[in-house]
Amino acid sequence: LVIQEKYYQSPHIDIANSLNRIGFALYGQKKYDEALEFYQRSLSIREKLDPVGNIDMATVLNNIALALYQKGNYDIALPYYQRTLALREKYSECSHDDIADTLNRIGNTLYGRRRFDEALEFYQRALSVWEKLDPLGNIDSATVLGNIGLTMYEKYDYDSARLYYQRALVIQEKCYQSPHIDIANNFNRIGLTLYAQKNYDEALEFYQRSLSIRE
Repeated sequence: LVIQEKYYQSPHIDIANSLNRIGFALYGQKKYDEALEFYQRSLSIREKLDPVGNIDMATVLNNIALALYQKGNYDIALPYYQRTLALREKYSECSHDDIADTLNRIGNTLYGRRRFDEALEFYQRALSVWEKLDPLGNIDSATVLGNIGLTMYEKYDYDSARLYYQRALVIQEKCYQSPHIDIANNFNRIGLTLYAQKNYDEALEFYQRSLSIRE
């Protein structure tokens, strides 16, 4: 970066890329405020070079949103995710995994603000994309199914929540070759749903299965 800033006389894409990479490294160290500083500098250059935006700008916008989300700044993260989605929908294929990922992250952000109905809308859109990309299911679609289940649980729709948890579980047990923490978490969530419905014996069964994996 020092050399690039020395030799380039004006904002340059190489500088923007370096700034984004430094931000990414800081994010990996959980230094979110410092990461945001570099991401914002990268975005500023990209906006000067290409005001309309492109796929690479979408990546930086997404990185900013991720850092803000980790800081708990959901309201500020949301418009960055929305800008990311707009660019990815414009420049990517309609059933692209990056679009599904962004839809899911918008859902997570809305969930964090307890805007459950809106979160469900984005989770369902994400699931629709994943089901087109991989009709048999994968870990990403299982994650979205789990998120829908969590949201249904918060809405006290326990039957629907358990249905989505179980759909996620089927995929997880297919994809993971050995006991995995995601499966343990899902067993626990199913147990919580059964407990809320006063099905205590069934809840205990799932709690025990979760505990067995964790041990």
